[in-house]
Amino acid sequence: MSIFSKENIKFAKRWIKNPSRMGTFLPLSPKVGKKLIDNMPEISDNGYILEIGSGSGALTKFLYQNEKINKRIICIEIDKELCNILHSKFPELSIINQSAAELERYIDHDLLNKVEIIVSSIPFLSINKSITNAIINSCVKIMNLNHGKMLHVSYTPFVRIKSSNYGMKKIFCKPIWGVPITYLNCYEINNDS
Repeated sequence: MSIFSKENIKFAKRWIKNPSRMGTFLPLSPKVGKKLIDNMPEISDNGYILEIGSGSGALTKFLYQNEKINKRIICIEIDKELCNILHSKFPELSIINQSAAELERYIDHDLLNKVEIIVSSIPFLSINKSITNAIINSCVKIMNLNHGKMLHVSYTPFVRIKSSNYGMKKIFCKPIWGVPITYLNCYEINNDS
């Protein structure tokens, strides 16, 4: 996909309108999606992936194409226009136009019990700290239901997630070389405390 594709231009326009909500002016590169899949924890035959901050589907595409996941993906995106893009690309998926701050309010509890992995590319450094806290607390509640893990993509190794404050521990932080450099962070519930 060209850097000047219609989709990238639309994405950049959304960023210009609201940079703190979007976090970046371009979707994540395919390199990030490949690294995500290569480092994806095992998922059971009935397990689901909850992707928060799905954007225009840069990571969703890699999750969607993975046969092990078998399209068991729930996408959360706060931006209506980006949700429309997601619906057109992935009509079979559950795509919810809401904030990730209160996931348990609009996702069926039985379905939440099946979520084993949360994938996030939400730009925590560029959004309000109270919103960040609400999103992470919401994710931790879900992770506790099923001993789940969270994979978070960031543009710095210093994300605003101080895992110990949320009862989590960081398993790894792996750089993904490119322009810009990105980082894949993996968290799990800390059962040692």
